[in-house]
Amino acid sequence: MASGLITTCPTVKISTPLDNSTAWQLFSSTAFAPALPDATASGFVDIWGGKYAKGVTADASAWKHDDRLHLTRWDIRTPSFDVKFADTTITTMRTNFYKFVDAYKAKGGVPGGFTTYRDERWTVSEMAEFLYGGGNFAKLQKIKTK
Repeated sequence: MASGLITTCPTVKISTPLDNSTAWQLFSSTAFAPALPDATASGFVDIWGGKYAKGVTADASAWKHDDRLHLTRWDIRTPSFDVKFADTTITTMRTNFYKFVDAYKAKGGVPGGFTTYRDERWTVSEMAEFLYGGGNFAKLQKIKTK
C-alpha cells in the first residue's frame, strides 16, 4: 500500500486549449521534472471535450464539464503507507505543477477544478476561482445561507 497525494486537477477549456508553450510547461514541470527523492510522481492528461462538454453551461453546474477539453493531474506516491512525504517534496511538487497553471492563466486560460481534488493550501478566493468559476461561488454561498 502506498501513501499518495494528488494536487489539484485543473481543467483546460475548449476555448483556450494548450498551445506549444503551455503544453511544454505542463510536461517540463511534471513528467520531465527531476525525480523526487522520496516519492514517485505520475500524472495524466485526460481528453474530454465532445458534445457533452459543449452542452453544459458554466452557470448550470459547479462540476467542471462546461467547455472543457482536458483534465490534468499529477500525483505523488511513497512506497509504503507509513512513509511520510518530506516537506520539500510537497513544496517541489506544488511549485512545479503551479508553473503550468500560471503559464496557462498567463495565456488567457481559466482553469477549473473539482471539490474532490482541492489543494488544501488554497485561499477562499483561489477555491472560488478553481472550483466554482468565481461567480458560481457567490451563487453557492447564497444558496447555502438560506
